[in-house]
Amino acid sequence: MKWVDWAKGNATELTRRRLVAAGGQSSETWYLFFGWITPGLITDVISTRTAVRIDNWGEYLPKVESLRGVSFEGRHAWQNRLFRDFKHRFQPREHLFEKAAPISKA
Repeated sequence: MKWVDWAKGNATELTRRRLVAAGGQSSETWYLFFGWITPGLITDVISTRTAVRIDNWGEYLPKVESLRGVSFEGRHAWQNRLFRDFKHRFQPREHLFEKAAPISKA
């Protein structure tokens, strides 16, 4: 699925504009895939840290250091918990602040 099509109903306008600005016109070529990709379909891996191609990418990390993939549903649930907790933590609470006395007009 094209990223721009998915983003219309799943990302805020600000997020879409920022990603398009970061990627320039290439954002039209971005696609999302919700599923598992078999290793045989991966033709090239580039490090996001160094921008260098990784040869033998399947052996880049020892198996004991690799983490199991997270399902789309699991990732979605985690993001919802994260956003809920963030909103709860940073939402102003009136009882923590004294209300200012009204300004009298003299």
